[in-house]
Amino acid sequence: MLTGRKKDMVFAMENKKLGLAIKDLTKESLLQNIPGGIHQCKNDAELTLVAVSESFLSLFGYTREEVESLFHGKFMEMIYDCDRLETADSIRRQLRRGKDIEIEYRVRKKDGSLIWILDKGRLVESDGGEDTFCCVLIENTDRKKEQEELRLSLERYQVIMDQATDIIFEWDICKDTLQFSPNWYKKFGYETIKTKISRCIAHSDKIHPEDTQAFTKIMNDTMEGAAYSETEFRIRDLKGRYYWCRIRVTTQYNSEGGPVKAIGIIMDIDAEKKQKQALYDQAQRDALTGLYNKSAIKSLVEQKINECDIKTFQAVLILDVDYFKDVNDTYGHLVGDSVLSNVASVLRNNVRISDLVGRIGGDEFLIYLTDITDQDAAVKKAERLLEVLLTITPEKGAPSITCSIGEIVFQGKDMDFEELYKKADLALYYRKKNGRNGITLYDAAVCREEIMKFEPDTAVGTDIVFDSEIVTNEYMAQYVFRTLYQAQDIESSVKRLLEIIGRSYDVSRVYIFENSKDGKHCSNTFEWCNKDVEPQIGRLQNLSYHTDLADYDKNFEKSDIFYVADIKEMHPVQRKIIEPQGICSMLHCAMLDEGEFVGFIGFDECRKNRAWNAKQVATFKLMADVFSAFIIKYRQKHRDRR
Repeated sequence: MLTGRKKDMVFAMENKKLGLAIKDLTKESLLQNIPGGIHQCKNDAELTLVAVSESFLSLFGYTREEVESLFHGKFMEMIYDCDRLETADSIRRQLRRGKDIEIEYRVRKKDGSLIWILDKGRLVESDGGEDTFCCVLIENTDRKKEQEELRLSLERYQVIMDQATDIIFEWDICKDTLQFSPNWYKKFGYETIKTKISRCIAHSDKIHPEDTQAFTKIMNDTMEGAAYSETEFRIRDLKGRYYWCRIRVTTQYNSEGGPVKAIGIIMDIDAEKKQKQALYDQAQRDALTGLYNKSAIKSLVEQKINECDIKTFQAVLILDVDYFKDVNDTYGHLVGDSVLSNVASVLRNNVRISDLVGRIGGDEFLIYLTDITDQDAAVKKAERLLEVLLTITPEKGAPSITCSIGEIVFQGKDMDFEELYKKADLALYYRKKNGRNGITLYDAAVCREEIMKFEPDTAVGTDIVFDSEIVTNEYMAQYVFRTLYQAQDIESSVKRLLEIIGRSYDVSRVYIFENSKDGKHCSNTFEWCNKDVEPQIGRLQNLSYHTDLADYDKNFEKSDIFYVADIKEMHPVQRKIIEPQGICSMLHCAMLDEGEFVGFIGFDECRKNRAWNAKQVATFKLMADVFSAFIIKYRQKHRDRR
C-alpha cells in the first residue's frame, strides 16, 4: 500500500510524462502544419542533410528514401544547378557578418516544376561535432514572378524615358526634392536644382523672368492639392537660349488626402509656339506693307492708351496719299503698290520703337505717337514725316507724291480709340478739302464749325476687322488663327468660321470630325451646310473607322490630304458610305496633334464634280492645322475641369 508521499511522487511523475507527451504532440503538429519546410543540414559544401520535416518532403513531393537515393542526402544537389554557385557564395558572404542567413534559390520538384524558395536559417555551432544549419523554407514563386514583372515594367519605363524627348520629373512635396529623367541634362546641358524646390526654383535664373509667376502658381496649386495643373513657360539652356516648354503635373495623395508627390512631364513646344507666333504676327500684318493691319493697330492703340500715364501727351495721325488713284491710273497698280510700300518704309523708319504704325485702308495709314512733350512736338513730327515723304516718286523723273495728315493730340485717357479716330479722320477730311499736302490739327474751337459743313464719308463707327476681300487663300488661314486666338467662346467661333469658309469657297458642306481617345472611332462635332444641303451631323456619331467606315483612317497614312474629285473613283465599300450623303466631290485634311492623327476637316461639293487647285488645298491644310491646335487645347481644358 502506497504511503501519501509515494502517492505524490507517482502523481508528479505521471504529470511530467503527460506534459512531455503534450509537448511532443504540439511539436509534431507544428512540424506537420507549418506552411513550408524545416531541415537541418551540415555546414559543408554539399549541405548534407541531418534531418527533414514531413512538411519539407511535402513541399518538394519526395519521400525520405527518394531524397537519399536521388540526391544522396545532400541538399545542394536538390538546388537547381544554375543557382548552386550563387547560393554557396551567398552563404559564405552572410556568415562573415553573423550566424543568420537568408537566401533565395530554385528547386525542381518531383513533378518537374521549378519553384523559388526563400531559405532563412541559423548556424548552430557544436562543441564536439560539426556545425549545422537549422533552416525554414518558404515557397516564394509567386513573389519572384511579381518581382520579375516589376523589374521588366521598370525596364520598359526606363527604355521609354530614354527614347522619349519629353522630360519626366517627380517632386516629393514633403521632402521638397526634385528628380528629373536624364533627358533634362540632354536638353539643357546642366543639372537642375534638386533640393529646397519651393524656395529655390521661383528665384532661379533658368526660368524666363516673365514666366516666373506662372511657374510659381502651378507649384502653389499643387501644394494646395490641385489634382492636375498645366502651364507654359520658358527655360534657359546652358548657352543662354530660352526654350518654350509645356509642363503638366498630376498630384499624388496620402491616405488622409494630403498632397505628397507630384508626377509630371515637361514637353518642348518651342517650334509649336514659334509657328503660332509667326501665324499670329502674320495675321496682324498687312500683306503688302508689313505694317499692322486695321484690327491689330486698333487693338494695340487701345492697349497703349490704357497703359499710359494720365499726364503724358499722345497723338493719333491719319495720313492719306494725295491723288493716289491718279498714280494707279497713270503708272499702273504695280507702281501704286510700290509707292505704298515706300510710304510704309518711310513711316516705319521715322518713328520711335514705342510708336505704332498701321495701314487702315487702301492708301491710308494711322500713326500713334506716345509720350510726347506737347502739341507743338506732335505737329513738328507730322511736318517731318511729310518732308521725308516728298522724296518718294512713282518712277524716276516723275513728280514727288504728297500726303495729307489729320491729327489729334490728347492727354491721359479721356477719349477712346473710336473718338480719337473720328476726330483725326475729320481733321484729315478738312485738310483734303482745303488744299491737301499739309497738316490739320483737330481743334474744336477753330475748325469744328467748318468741318461740320461737310458730311464726310469716313470709316467712323464701322467695325475695324479683317478686310473681307482678302479673306481668301492664304489670308483665310491667318483670319482663322486670329479669330480663334482672340475667341472667348471656341465652339461658337468654330461654327462661325466654318460658315465663312464655306461661303468664301462656295462649297456645299464644311465639317469637322474628331477622333475618340483611342483613335478607333470618330464623330462629326461641327458642321455648316449651304442652302438646300441636308445636314449629316446627327447620324455621324461614334463611328468605328474599321467597321462603320471601312478603314477610312488609312486614307491619311501616306498623306495628310485625301482628295476625291469624283466619288465614283473611290473604293466601292467607302463609296456606299459617301453616296447617301449626296456628295459628288470632297476634300479631307487631317488634323494632327504632335504628328498623331486626331481627326479631319472636310469640304463637300454636292452639286457637281469639283477640282480644287493646289493653292486652295494648301490653304485648307493650313486651316486644318490651326483648327486642330485650338480644338485640341479646348477639349483638353474641358477634360481637366471634369
